[in-house]
Order: sequence, then structure tokens, then C-alpha cells
Amino acid sequence: MFFHSDKLGTEFENDIFCGNVTGNLYNFDLTEDRTQLDLQGDLNDKVAESFEESESAIVASNLGLITDLEVGPDGYLYGIPMER
Repeated sequence: MFFHSDKLGTEFENDIFCGNVTGNLYNFDLTEDRTQLDLQGDLNDKVAESFEESESAIVASNLGLITDLEVGPDGYLYGIPMER
């Protein structure tokens, strides 16, 4: 999801957040023209060949299975858990 808020700090404003089935929340910057991800370091080749290569993008972990991300009316990021 595109995070259109500055509530988590300006470094995350207009970034992309996504989660995975292992409970990690990832943050990715966009290039200046916002047409692609601005990947650095091990992810510069656009392939995470191991978990260690993707670790630099993790901003939270152990969240459980999040099926959706939303920006609340207060401007904060919320994860919607999988219904059981």
C-alpha cells in the first residue's frame, strides 16, 4: 500500500508498505519520479536471494498474518489480521 501520511515520520511519507505470510512488514522507498522502487544494497538487483538480503527493508516483525494494510482516519498505518 502507498502510505500517504507523515504520522510515522517524513522518512516514510509516500513510501510503499507490504507484509508477508511470516508476519514481517516491509518498507520500500520510491524513485524521485515514483515509477519504481529505489532499492539499495543487496536488493539493488531487485532479487532477494535469501532472507538476509531482505532484512534491510523490514520495519516490523512477528505481526502474524496480515491480510490488508490501511491508513486510518488518524493517519497511522494499521494491519488487518486474517479472520479465523
